[in-house]
Amino acid sequence: MVSPTRCVAMDEQRAQAYLSLIQELLACPSKVSGGDRESD
Repeated sequence: MVSPTRCVAMDEQRAQAYLSLIQELLACPSKVSGGDRESD
């Protein structure tokens, strides 16, 4: 069985990855939402 502390560490790492991803999306929304539609 996996130790709970390790699970927490994994979750924390995953959360950090999500946060950085979200921050990137917020930093340049035009790249995500605007780019696709403009090329249409």
